Amino acid sequence: MAESKLDIIQAIEIAMQEELAAAGFYHMAMKKVKDGRAIKMLEQLIMFEQHHYEKLIDLKISLEADGKFIAYEGIEFVLPPSTVEAAGRIEENKGDILNILSIAIKTEANAKEKYLELAEKTEIPEGKAMFTKLAQEEEMHWRILSDEHYHITNDGMWGI
Repeated sequence: MAESKLDIIQAIEIAMQEELAAAGFYHMAMKKVKDGRAIKMLEQLIMFEQHHYEKLIDLKISLEADGKFIAYEGIEFVLPPSTVEAAGRIEENKGDILNILSIAIKTEANAKEKYLELAEKTEIPEGKAMFTKLAQEEEMHWRILSDEHYHITNDGMWGI
């Protein structure tokens, strides 16, 4: 490993705290959103962040116990189905929502970069694969949130 075991454990602990903070942020954001599909999107983001947190715990335990990385399959993000009721509904809290989305977009971009740095510093293939997959999932979140920011900014409505 290019980094010492202690350095990687510390990086994982920081990532764990950031995943928990992201889940908490999305939970807070749900209280400001009126659109049902947007709420479902935020629920999925919470689920993703909690899943990442749990897998990072598993990884930390495995590295501390025997120095081994764990396999990480990842999970799929499924956009909620479109509904007739949601079509054309203007978001009431546009300013708050745009602020929330801006913060979330930056958070996801930072998470992606941190996971890519860990992947680059890790010489063990399983570790490199896990951190790369986590980075890909954070990039997907960034893309979804960026698309929603665009729709709210230009249309005043969620695009999901």
